[in-house]
Amino acid sequence: MRAGRGRGPYRVIGIASSPATGCYHALLMSAHLRAVGASDPQTGPIHILHVADEVLFAHFGRMFGQLSLGLFEEGFRISLVTDFAPVAPQFDATPVECHCVVALSGWRAWRLGRELDAMFERPPRLVHVWGTKQLRRISAWCSNHKIPLVVSVLSYADIARVRRAIPPGRVRVAAACERFAASLRSADNRWLTNTFPLPPALLVTDDDAIDLAGPHSCGIVAVGPLHRDGGMLSLLDAAAALRADHLDFQMALLSDGGDASATYARISQLKLHDCVSLIEDALLWDRAIAGADVMVVPNRLDYVTLAPLLAMALGRIVLAARGQPGDWFVEDGTCWSFVAGDAGELRSAMARAIARGPAALSLATSAAEYVARHFGISQRASELAAIYHSTLGTGQRSTNHESD
Repeated sequence: MRAGRGRGPYRVIGIASSPATGCYHALLMSAHLRAVGASDPQTGPIHILHVADEVLFAHFGRMFGQLSLGLFEEGFRISLVTDFAPVAPQFDATPVECHCVVALSGWRAWRLGRELDAMFERPPRLVHVWGTKQLRRISAWCSNHKIPLVVSVLSYADIARVRRAIPPGRVRVAAACERFAASLRSADNRWLTNTFPLPPALLVTDDDAIDLAGPHSCGIVAVGPLHRDGGMLSLLDAAAALRADHLDFQMALLSDGGDASATYARISQLKLHDCVSLIEDALLWDRAIAGADVMVVPNRLDYVTLAPLLAMALGRIVLAARGQPGDWFVEDGTCWSFVAGDAGELRSAMARAIARGPAALSLATSAAEYVARHFGISQRASELAAIYHSTLGTGQRSTNHESD
């Protein structure tokens, strides 16, 4: 296998690029039929505008599409504004109104307020911003129109921006994990009543049901940023040690930004071209994980991503550096952990995973059951609907006849 952009015999061919099949397709069709029969905007459902850039779709893949349909089933009208145009086609034939703009932040977003004014005959009732790079301009627009604002913090960087840009009490903050929520609450007591955890969620589809039984080379996917001092280099050292032990595996490194040159150099130095691929496409993991046996998170991440949760849901074996922010990383419960940068400890964990013995299979089973219990789309949509109603002071559940 060559180290290169999307090259090598890694087994992801034939996995559908669209998740709209099986139970997801049923949900999609139900929502679409409800959209066809919905009331006119004057008497229609409560209108929620979501604002998201590429980071949301890179780190959470399918989640927003599934969650937005769940919110529609809860009785809301859902719009999306994004500067990530490639995501727009996935909302065709769905009730989600997708609007693309040039930019959500930076100097190119200077006309964003005017663009938002032109999009809607009447302003939305509530705006939900995913991430904080676009927070300054969106917050100003919401303030001008007296629109309540919910902000999802997805990383430690988001927490820092919220602290700098928004006084406590001005917005409601949805934290992607309990650690993020605790960090905000500890910063200022005024965040105590305005911050709540809203973990990621997912619906496993028929496209994900790939049978990995039978003899085959163990497929390993690693996700995370590429840094010269990061865990990816230790992962390659561990891979070289496994090769020296004559273990059979194929590994794909799915880059999430950073400097790829050091990673390419280490692959070449260790002569791993035939079993390791570096794929610089942060959006590929959503389809690649289903074709892998093992997932590795070699770095201690400072953000939350759906990728490990999806691997757990699919019954894949997850190995993760200790100190991840996500509450779903439960050592020896949903994953095996190791010290970031310790190639020896990681090599031992990978060898156990590749062997796929009883302990590894038990771990994968318990992880899938844990995710199924706590991270369902319907459950999360219901929780988010309650947050919207609480913010707006509306009823327990929206209907298609509530005032817009």
